[in-house]
Amino acid sequence: MAGEVEEFAAGFEQLVAESISVFDAGGDKPERFYHAFVLGMVTYLRDRYVIDSEQFSGLGRYDLALEPKDKSLPGFVLEFKKCLRPSDSLLETAQQALRQIQDRHYHVNLTKRGVETVIALGLAFKGKEAAVKHECLS
Repeated sequence: MAGEVEEFAAGFEQLVAESISVFDAGGDKPERFYHAFVLGMVTYLRDRYVIDSEQFSGLGRYDLALEPKDKSLPGFVLEFKKCLRPSDSLLETAQQALRQIQDRHYHVNLTKRGVETVIALGLAFKGKEAAVKHECLS
């Protein structure tokens, strides 16, 4: 919530490695598992944030957004991507997720509602590994 994204990324990557089984995210739609995993993690923030999942904003539909009730706190837009092939790079996939947020302007609704700072988070997953890329959009 303080915008310390590097600290979040390191903790998140460690949490995924320690707690997720490669069988958890199997099947033909593994992003749904990771989406639900992160959604479950952020529900404890509901007293300070409005948590929106799979809503339309800008030119498409983001995976997850956190709108602060106190507009001086940062807002967050998250996009999840699963590495499709074993040879795919986690960091490149996280960068693709970040670019999707930027290119489709998923942060527009947050800024329209007065959120001063919006941080985009691209999260990539490959089995028990995760990577996070971020950028401040406003």
